[in-house]
Amino acid sequence: MVTLPRVHERVIYSVAWSKDGLIASTGGDGKIVVYEEVDGKWKVKAVKEAAHGSAEVNCVIWGKPENGAVLWTAGDDGAVKKWRL
Repeated sequence: MVTLPRVHERVIYSVAWSKDGLIASTGGDGKIVVYEEVDGKWKVKAVKEAAHGSAEVNCVIWGKPENGAVLWTAGDDGAVKKWRL
C-alpha cells in the first residue's frame, strides 16, 4: 500500500505508476500531480493546475520517454494532451 501526500482538492479519477517509479494522479480539481519516493516517503515532484482549463481530468497514463518522462491525459473538455515532465 502507498499513501500519497494530499494534494487534490476533489476526487481522484486516475492514478498511474511509471516504470521509473513515479506516480501520477488526476481528478476532479483539474490537476495533474506527479509524486516520487524520497528516503522511503512519497513527495510531490510536480503539479500542473488547470491542466485541461476548467475541465476535470479523467485519465492519466505514462507514455514512452522522449527526453524525459511523458504523460498523456484526457479530460472532460474532450481533449487528449501530452505532457513532458
